[in-house]
Amino acid sequence: MSVGDRFAAVELLGTRLSGTLAWFIWRTLYLMKLVGFGNRVRVLLDWTLDLLVERSISQIAAERQGFTAPRAEAAVGKPGV
Repeated sequence: MSVGDRFAAVELLGTRLSGTLAWFIWRTLYLMKLVGFGNRVRVLLDWTLDLLVERSISQIAAERQGFTAPRAEAAVGKPGV
C-alpha cells in the first residue's frame, strides 16, 4: 500500500518492507498489473513527470500570468456565441 510521497508499506512473500524500496516495489507491481502496453507507458510517463516537475509550479505560473476562467454571464445574449 502506498502511504505517501515516495513511501510505502509492502508485505511480499512473507517479508514486510517499508520506505522507498517498498514504494518502488509497489509501483513496479502496479505497472505489471495494468492491462495494455499503452496504459503502462502513460502511467509510467505520468509518474516520471510527477517526480521531475512539481504540480504547484504550473498553478503558480498560471496565476501570475493573470489567466482567469471566462465568465458565463459575458457569453449570454451575444450573437454567434
